[in-house]
Amino acid sequence: METNNLRLLTNLQKKTLNLTLFIFFGALILQHSNGFAQGETRWFQIEISIFSNQLTADRDSEFWAPDKQLTYPESVIALKTVSDILTPSDWATSVESPGPLDFTETDINSFERPLAENNLNIGSGTPFRLISIEKDAFLSLPPRFSDFEQTNQALHRSTEYRLLKHLVWRQPMPEKKNAIPILIDNSDNISQSEEIGGSVMVYFNRNKDRIVVDSNLWLLNLDAPRKDDTWEIPPFPKQTGDANNIQRNANLVYELTDQREVRSGEFHYIDHPAFGYVVSITRHAQPEE
Repeated sequence: METNNLRLLTNLQKKTLNLTLFIFFGALILQHSNGFAQGETRWFQIEISIFSNQLTADRDSEFWAPDKQLTYPESVIALKTVSDILTPSDWATSVESPGPLDFTETDINSFERPLAENNLNIGSGTPFRLISIEKDAFLSLPPRFSDFEQTNQALHRSTEYRLLKHLVWRQPMPEKKNAIPILIDNSDNISQSEEIGGSVMVYFNRNKDRIVVDSNLWLLNLDAPRKDDTWEIPPFPKQTGDANNIQRNANLVYELTDQREVRSGEFHYIDHPAFGYVVSITRHAQPEE
């Protein structure tokens, strides 16, 4: 009897030890897995098309008054272009500078493989850096990276809407406290009667399971009848390198302030009586070194 009891006790101890080891190693694996997921830098491609609503009845459905000052965030940046990186402005003033370079999309394709910075200096001593479309953040991407070709064509053909701005770029997705606002300007708007401004930034929500598109935009109607109250339009921030070439005051301004949570791969439409935008955010896999 004692022998049987001893055997049962021994088996029970073995099972308990195995269970303890299983729980211990399982906890280690889970801890390592969670640590990897939390520390992983996730990149995304962001695409936005901003458009105006040409139906005046919709615009007049709400009252717009300059009840607050229009401002740009202090940390706002402008998306860099290939020309910005390959031909800095101070090179053009150098005697040794070869002058501005005109890069075609074929030339851009040759830079897609990740390239390290060179120690080559041209003219004034500014380092020359070959870009990587796959690895550079906040770089305005060429049209062939766009998923909005049909959407933009539909806006161009429409009599009710007008495409004002189209942006495509990639970036690592930060928390809200580290989010970087992107300048929205009028550089590619062919309309002479409407001007857009403001900023957009994207960041993870608290649980990091969705991305927040945080927009603060305004549309200026320069042809609106003059009123007693006018809007004061802020100049572009100095760090963007742009100059505000529009009038300092506008007769009528439409505002769009919105925070929208989206999932990767979703297509969202942010509506407004005067103007709005469509946005899509997709995961971007960074190539290995």
